[in-house]
Amino acid sequence: MRRFLDKCNRKMKPGPELRRWNFASALQIADTPILPNGCQVIEAFVETFSPERIRAVILSPTHAGKPIEWNSISALTETLRDRTACEVLTVDATHRTANGLMLVYCALNALNKPLFRVM
Repeated sequence: MRRFLDKCNRKMKPGPELRRWNFASALQIADTPILPNGCQVIEAFVETFSPERIRAVILSPTHAGKPIEWNSISALTETLRDRTACEVLTVDATHRTANGLMLVYCALNALNKPLFRVM
């Protein structure tokens, strides 16, 4: 975990022209041999960097096609909100092309760059 946070810190050094940054990473709900579960990683990220805002997007089914049980999503959302004041979004990832577009829209919206303009 420490190595991960140190690497993030090196990559996100603030400069005079940099006021905000967006960080995106694929995390797992459960612990893995390399990283703890997503909640613990987000908590450590918040403690280390004190971001103004943090958003988590939960995709179900997982990249392996396994649906995440609703009670797991509900518990994860509650834990993230309680521990980190994280904004949580759940996306139906049944069709990869559809969820990819949703995430692009969310990222552009976070940067205050509209995906399209109304004339």
